[in-house]
Amino acid sequence: STSTATHKSVVWLWTDGLVDLPQMKRLLPRLTMHSDVVRFQTIGFVDDQSPTSRMEVVLDGSHTPTRIVHLVDLQRRGRGFDLQLLGGELPIEVQAAAAPD
Repeated sequence: STSTATHKSVVWLWTDGLVDLPQMKRLLPRLTMHSDVVRFQTIGFVDDQSPTSRMEVVLDGSHTPTRIVHLVDLQRRGRGFDLQLLGGELPIEVQAAAAPD
C-alpha cells in the first residue's frame, strides 16, 4: 500500500515488502519519520575574485537551544559550486565572451 496513513511509521518499509524482517531489524535504529536535525553548507563571498568562506553544518533542533553537532571548515576546498548557481555574477570579460553577437 502507498497510502499516507500507512506511512506514519518506518515499519511501512517492511509492510510494503521493500525489506524483509531481518533487514528491517538492522535498519530500525537508523530510521526516523521526522527529524529535528538538518545538514547544510553555507557559502560566503563578495565576487568571483574574493576569498570564499564555506562551512558544512549539522544542527540538532531537538534541544533548546539548538545545538551545532557538526561543523567543518571547507574553505580549503574552494567555493564548491558554480558562481551562477550561488546567485553571483560572472566577471565582465566572461559575460562578454558568452554574449551572443
